[in-house]
Amino acid sequence: MVRSAALSGWSAVQSVSAFDALPRRASDLSMRKLRTRTPLGGLFSALIAAILVTSTSEAAQQSAQDSDSSRPTIGAHAVDNGPGIDGVLDEPEWADAEVAGDFTQREPDPGEPASESTEFRVIYTRSTLYIGVIAYDRRPDQLIADEMQRDSMLENDDSVSILLDTFHDHRNGFLFETNANGARSDALVEAEGSQPNRQWDGVWRVRSTRTTEGWIAEIAIPFSTLRFSAGNDTWGFNMRRLVRRRSEETFWSPIGLEANGTRVSLAGHITGLNNLQPGLNLRVKPFALGSSGRSFEAGAEDPGDDLTGGADMRWGVTQGLTLDMTYNTDFAQVEVDEQRVNLTRFSLFFPEKREFFLENAGIFEFGPPAGRSDFRPPFFKAFFSRRIGLENDERVPIDYGARLTGRVGGWNIGLLDVQTETTPLDEGEIVPSANWGVVRIKRNLGERSSIGAIFTNRQSDAGDWNRAAGVDFDVNPSARVNLNGFFIASQDPGQKLTDLSDNWAAGAGFVWRGSTWRANAEYQEIRENFNPEMGFLLREGVRRYNSNVDFEPRPQNNLGLRSLSFNLRSEIVTDTEGTLETVDTTVRLLGLQFRSGDRLTFFGSYNYEFLEEPFEIQDDLFIPQGEYESFDVGVFVTTDGGRPVSFFGFWTLGDFYTGKRTTGSSRVTTRINKHLNMATSWNHNNVDLPQGSFVTNVLQQRVNLALTPDLFFNTFAQINDADDLFAINARLNWIYKPGADLFLVYNQQWDTSGDAFPAINRAVIVKFTYLLIL
Repeated sequence: MVRSAALSGWSAVQSVSAFDALPRRASDLSMRKLRTRTPLGGLFSALIAAILVTSTSEAAQQSAQDSDSSRPTIGAHAVDNGPGIDGVLDEPEWADAEVAGDFTQREPDPGEPASESTEFRVIYTRSTLYIGVIAYDRRPDQLIADEMQRDSMLENDDSVSILLDTFHDHRNGFLFETNANGARSDALVEAEGSQPNRQWDGVWRVRSTRTTEGWIAEIAIPFSTLRFSAGNDTWGFNMRRLVRRRSEETFWSPIGLEANGTRVSLAGHITGLNNLQPGLNLRVKPFALGSSGRSFEAGAEDPGDDLTGGADMRWGVTQGLTLDMTYNTDFAQVEVDEQRVNLTRFSLFFPEKREFFLENAGIFEFGPPAGRSDFRPPFFKAFFSRRIGLENDERVPIDYGARLTGRVGGWNIGLLDVQTETTPLDEGEIVPSANWGVVRIKRNLGERSSIGAIFTNRQSDAGDWNRAAGVDFDVNPSARVNLNGFFIASQDPGQKLTDLSDNWAAGAGFVWRGSTWRANAEYQEIRENFNPEMGFLLREGVRRYNSNVDFEPRPQNNLGLRSLSFNLRSEIVTDTEGTLETVDTTVRLLGLQFRSGDRLTFFGSYNYEFLEEPFEIQDDLFIPQGEYESFDVGVFVTTDGGRPVSFFGFWTLGDFYTGKRTTGSSRVTTRINKHLNMATSWNHNNVDLPQGSFVTNVLQQRVNLALTPDLFFNTFAQINDADDLFAINARLNWIYKPGADLFLVYNQQWDTSGDAFPAINRAVIVKFTYLLIL
């Protein structure tokens, strides 16, 4: 059977099946050792040469901006009472506030003034920060605003985003986004914006209105939602505006193409923030949950009916440190994972969605940047929170958990402790209760650099345990250059943490960011006995060489092109003796990005794979041990997401081990109006091998109905013919007051292997939360 993974609620990373090892042939080994010489040397030489050739001109072009520390500043105006949040800036509190504007384009014409004017004001009381935005538009009838749901992606709408660097450390911040419908989306920005955490939800309010001159947003952010340094009257601040019909992106404090849009160190400033009063900064969030579950499979345990409750608590111990606690934790309202078909030998990777593990999650990141997509999982993570509360794709209840995160002086601190219950699994295995602990510290150095350490510990009541400890560094000598590295060792019973013969991993990386050229290279070595049980590891006993070069010139013509794009990415994996195991190289032959927002890309790839042992890709269908080379070509197409109907898709055709494969993924998104949008996705594989052929399809349908920004209904249906499964997840969410929710969730799965489509299981869940702020 083709391997796939999906669970109702949330699911684990799929483990790799083990098979009896087959001996390697001596002739294979000698050939593979010989092949490692030229690719590595040539690839890295070319990378270094490209960087040296282009860096001089780009550095000169950027030096003035990098050396200029003067960024725009706005003074915040203190008021006794805050304005009413109605989307109209007519209250007297706004009258005496300073007005700021003069936005600069990042796209489509970098450095040019914005095509439409934007003005904003900042006022505050002792408990709340207020921001009023007037987004002028000469064509208000052409505003695009089709999103209303909480946490919807607002990149395809006319919208504004506000970045607050509350510690003024030029590294971390809070991001708040809204559009002309008053939709709310937010994120935690960490590590200079390289990894925004969009799963975080803050408590704040916004109301938007349309006018004959554009649109207005009135925003209120309680200081209790934020963490900040006491006595610091200056925060980092930036605002981005999107004019969607022009695919125009503008910033109050300019950001160039060489940086991401959430680069905290390039923000401007708010001054005059005095006598702020976040209160006790204590939030208690109790919940009550009722569920009714049925299993229709023979011999399966029926979940039955249940009524339970629990509570979460968040306490701002200081203005920089936050303590989160949870009791009888439940994540029933979390959306199910997307089903995927896995045609590789390695694990799938699913992102964390559970609220308790999300806030300040970036503090726990260790080692190499996690810059891969869900479909290209990170090679290694020292701590992966989805390991907690799941065993063999089955849930393990969490009794309680505590987490202390934040910043003290120049230190970033993360402490986590979670206790899971003893749990019987469906196969009869008993998972003993266990304690999961993480300690993570980072020390800031200069404006952008840091060093850090991590320690993880899983301790089972049955006596088994696993530990890992490591150090890492992240050095940014300039805004364009990054150097990073790490070393970590693991320990199991019978081992010593200091015995570093074969239980360690290490790596180093280099990143260059320019407006036209971007490049990175990294090296990692994972020893055979390295075993981070609280982390994620794609493969062990290997050395990995990875490099990437991007070239994106911007032609000066009238053909409607914004930029061209060329790319070379190569990953080479050997065993720890230097014997070649994998080469994965992709060349972006030509990428076209149009000023309309549409993209068209042609690419080709080469892959070499040595299988030390066969692996089962389908029932009784094995890929034999041996060496395999493959070539394929493909095309990637995406249309502007601001249109009522947009398309995303890629298709590849080429070799696949001993045969051929056609694979592709496509998605059609229909935004009918601000209340209703739909997305239809199709993932397809057609594999033709001498030993057998098969076809897999995963069809997904999303329907999102938002009656107001606080009341919405989502349906997510999936058909996976590899597992003969049809599943539906329907969720009603009413945010009846900021931070407090009522959820109604319905899950059901059916067996599609025959004609009758019998039900496998069904669950109905009602969850009520209440938020008490002190």
